[in-house]
Order: sequence, then structure tokens, then C-alpha cells
Amino acid sequence: MKVDFESKVTWRTETDYLRCNPQFHGRPRYDYVLVQGEKMFFGLLVSVFVFNLSNDDPHPFALIQPLDIPEGDLSRKDKHLHLYRLHSATRRDSIFISLHSIVRGALLVKDPGVKGDFFVMDVADADWFL
Repeated sequence: MKVDFESKVTWRTETDYLRCNPQFHGRPRYDYVLVQGEKMFFGLLVSVFVFNLSNDDPHPFALIQPLDIPEGDLSRKDKHLHLYRLHSATRRDSIFISLHSIVRGALLVKDPGVKGDFFVMDVADADWFL
């Protein structure tokens, strides 16, 4: 899937190519996305599909597994290092969204110490910092 967004650094249109494939070159590949809902949130792109109500009226949707901010206070280490931690909802808590609500792809890294937790990598792309 291709998502265009306006860069906050160059003010030009940039493109993210997002994937959700159980066999992408022999391995599963599910990208993370930033979604504009009532509030912005992160999610795992599980599936992409189109509903055709008529030949001229396609409606693109995605199945997203949301990631939320963990409950409770930030750990001392997370505060000190300015880490943005997210926690994955279960697969059964996945939601359907319009593809038009995906803002862009997101680079998240698993926390090896806490199952289901991720860190947002905001240093790899200047747009995330801004």
C-alpha cells in the first residue's frame, strides 16, 4: 500500500510503502502505521482490503491492531532517555479503519525486556522529531 504525506522538514510530498504480508520473501512482514482517528494512535497493519458496493464505489479499509500508551507512570529510564513506549492490544481487539485515515508508516522497535511493548524510533526520521 502506498501512503503520501507532507514532510514537515521539506514541505514536499513524501511516500511510504506499507506492507502486510504473511510471506514477504519467506518471512512475515506487517508494518506499523500512524492513524488519525478521534485522536492519533499507532497500530499494526494486519490486513488491507476493498469493499465494492457497486462498480464505481470502492471503499478501502484496513484491519489495525492498536498500540496504546501503557497504563501507569513512565519508568525512570524511559523518562531519562525520552523514550515513547507503546503496548500492543491483543489481535482480537483489532479494529477496522478507512485507509484514508492512515497518516503514514511508523518505525517501531520491540522492547526485548517487556513482551508486547514497543518504542517509537523518532530519531531515524526528522519528521517524527518535528
